Amino acid sequence: MYREAGGDYVYVNRADRVVKRNGVRISLIELDETVRGLPHVNAVACLLFDDDGTPGIVAFVVTDGHVARDEVINGMMKRLPESMMPNPVEIIESLPMTNSNKLDERLLLSRVHLHPLRAPGLGTT
Repeated sequence: MYREAGGDYVYVNRADRVVKRNGVRISLIELDETVRGLPHVNAVACLLFDDDGTPGIVAFVVTDGHVARDEVINGMMKRLPESMMPNPVEIIESLPMTNSNKLDERLLLSRVHLHPLRAPGLGTT
Protein backbone atom coordinates (compact mmCIF):
# COMPACT_ATOMS: atom_id res chain seq x y z
CA MET A 1 0.00 0.00 0.00
CA TYR A 2 1.17 3.52 -0.65
CA ARG A 3 -0.25 6.99 -0.28
CA GLU A 4 -0.82 9.18 -3.34
CA ALA A 5 0.00 12.89 -3.39
CA GLY A 6 -3.70 13.68 -2.83
CA GLY A 7 -3.72 11.64 0.37
CA ASP A 8 -5.54 8.56 -0.96
CA TYR A 9 -4.17 5.13 -0.10
CA VAL A 10 -3.61 2.69 -2.95
CA TYR A 11 -3.56 -1.05 -2.27
CA VAL A 12 -0.72 -2.70 -4.19
CA ASN A 13 -0.04 -6.28 -3.09
CA ARG A 14 -2.05 -8.99 -1.41
CA ALA A 15 -0.85 -10.07 2.01
CA ASP A 16 -1.83 -13.69 1.33
CA ARG A 17 0.70 -14.08 -1.51
CA VAL A 18 -1.89 -14.64 -4.25
CA VAL A 19 -1.19 -13.38 -7.75
CA LYS A 20 -3.32 -13.36 -10.87
CA ARG A 21 -1.32 -14.48 -13.90
CA ASN A 22 -2.84 -15.13 -17.32
CA GLY A 23 -6.32 -14.93 -15.75
CA VAL A 24 -5.55 -17.59 -13.13
CA ARG A 25 -5.21 -16.92 -9.41
CA ILE A 26 -2.10 -18.58 -8.02
CA SER A 27 -1.29 -18.95 -4.35
CA LEU A 28 2.48 -18.79 -3.92
CA ILE A 29 2.08 -20.49 -0.54
CA GLU A 30 0.26 -23.42 -2.17
CA LEU A 31 2.91 -23.50 -4.89
CA ASP A 32 5.70 -23.60 -2.28
CA GLU A 33 3.98 -26.46 -0.44
CA THR A 34 3.44 -28.48 -3.62
CA VAL A 35 7.08 -28.19 -4.70
CA ARG A 36 8.32 -28.87 -1.15
CA GLY A 37 6.38 -32.15 -1.27
CA LEU A 38 8.56 -33.49 -4.08
CA PRO A 39 11.14 -36.17 -3.23
CA HIS A 40 14.60 -34.84 -2.28
CA VAL A 41 13.35 -31.24 -1.92
CA ASN A 42 14.26 -29.63 1.43
CA ALA A 43 13.10 -26.03 0.97
CA VAL A 44 11.42 -23.83 -1.63
CA ALA A 45 10.87 -20.13 -2.23
CA CYS A 46 8.56 -19.18 -5.08
CA LEU A 47 8.88 -15.45 -5.78
CA LEU A 48 7.33 -12.95 -8.14
CA PHE A 49 9.44 -11.04 -10.61
CA ASP A 50 8.82 -8.46 -13.32
CA ASP A 51 8.46 -10.31 -16.62
CA ASP A 52 8.15 -7.35 -18.99
CA GLY A 53 5.40 -5.75 -16.91
CA THR A 54 3.53 -8.94 -16.01
CA PRO A 55 4.06 -11.16 -12.96
CA GLY A 56 6.52 -13.97 -13.47
CA ILE A 57 7.15 -16.72 -10.93
CA VAL A 58 10.59 -18.13 -10.18
CA ALA A 59 11.14 -21.17 -7.94
CA PHE A 60 14.30 -21.40 -5.86
CA VAL A 61 14.64 -25.01 -4.75
CA VAL A 62 17.00 -26.43 -2.12
CA THR A 63 17.53 -30.18 -2.59
CA ASP A 64 19.39 -32.86 -0.70
CA GLY A 65 21.75 -33.20 -3.67
CA HIS A 66 20.23 -36.44 -4.94
CA VAL A 67 18.02 -34.94 -7.64
CA ALA A 68 18.74 -33.03 -10.84
CA ARG A 69 16.99 -29.82 -11.90
CA ASP A 70 15.20 -31.64 -14.75
CA GLU A 71 13.81 -34.19 -12.28
CA VAL A 72 12.47 -31.40 -10.08
CA ILE A 73 10.82 -29.75 -13.09
CA ASN A 74 9.32 -33.06 -14.24
CA GLY A 75 7.94 -33.65 -10.73
CA MET A 76 6.44 -30.17 -10.73
CA MET A 77 4.86 -30.74 -14.14
CA LYS A 78 3.13 -33.87 -12.80
CA ARG A 79 1.63 -31.99 -9.83
CA LEU A 80 0.92 -28.51 -11.21
CA PRO A 81 -1.22 -27.21 -14.06
CA GLU A 82 0.79 -25.45 -16.77
CA SER A 83 -0.63 -22.07 -15.69
CA MET A 84 1.01 -22.44 -12.24
CA MET A 85 4.44 -23.62 -13.41
CA PRO A 86 7.28 -21.38 -12.29
CA ASN A 87 9.78 -20.38 -14.93
CA PRO A 88 12.68 -20.35 -14.27
CA VAL A 89 13.43 -23.05 -11.68
CA GLU A 90 16.74 -22.54 -9.88
CA ILE A 91 18.49 -25.16 -7.74
CA ILE A 92 20.39 -23.48 -4.90
CA GLU A 93 22.33 -24.65 -1.83
CA SER A 94 20.37 -22.69 0.77
CA LEU A 95 17.83 -19.90 1.15
CA PRO A 96 19.52 -16.63 2.20
CA MET A 97 18.06 -14.82 5.20
CA THR A 98 18.14 -11.14 6.19
CA ASN A 99 19.41 -9.89 9.56
CA SER A 100 15.81 -10.04 10.80
CA ASN A 101 15.64 -13.75 9.86
CA LYS A 102 13.33 -13.29 6.86
CA LEU A 103 13.89 -14.65 3.39
CA ASP A 104 16.16 -12.29 1.44
CA GLU A 105 14.02 -12.10 -1.70
CA ARG A 106 16.00 -9.27 -3.29
CA LEU A 107 19.26 -11.22 -2.99
CA LEU A 108 17.71 -14.33 -4.52
CA LEU A 109 16.25 -12.39 -7.46
CA SER A 110 19.49 -10.48 -8.05
CA ARG A 111 21.48 -13.74 -8.18
CA VAL A 112 19.57 -14.75 -11.31
CA HIS A 113 19.31 -11.21 -12.72
CA LEU A 114 15.57 -10.84 -12.15
CA HIS A 115 13.81 -7.73 -10.86
CA PRO A 116 10.97 -7.50 -8.33
CA LEU A 117 7.58 -6.34 -9.57
CA ARG A 118 7.30 -2.55 -9.52
CA ALA A 119 4.34 -0.94 -7.81
CA PRO A 120 2.82 2.07 -9.60
CA GLY A 121 4.29 5.30 -8.30
CA LEU A 122 6.97 3.56 -6.27
CA GLY A 123 10.35 2.00 -6.66
CA THR A 124 10.68 -1.74 -6.33
CA THR A 125 8.44 -3.48 -3.81
